[in-house]
Amino acid sequence: MALEHARIEQRLGLSLVPRSNRVAILGEAYAADVARAGLEDLYQRLKSGLEVTAADVDGAVRMAEVILGWRDPVRTVRGLA
Repeated sequence: MALEHARIEQRLGLSLVPRSNRVAILGEAYAADVARAGLEDLYQRLKSGLEVTAADVDGAVRMAEVILGWRDPVRTVRGLA
């Protein structure tokens, strides 16, 4: 999971510090909210027995950014992605 932490840290400009079965999120409040939402999504995937790949990490962060209003939805030829 260290590689996944690094991807989130780099993308959002914050630090994730593992503490037992929890993760401390250190950074700007809005980036921390995005990280929290993304990590919760990834945790749900793991609880469901699914694997978490680097693409899943990127997708969870992008989706959290959209949901929290930090990023506009991606528009494609067919509409919103």
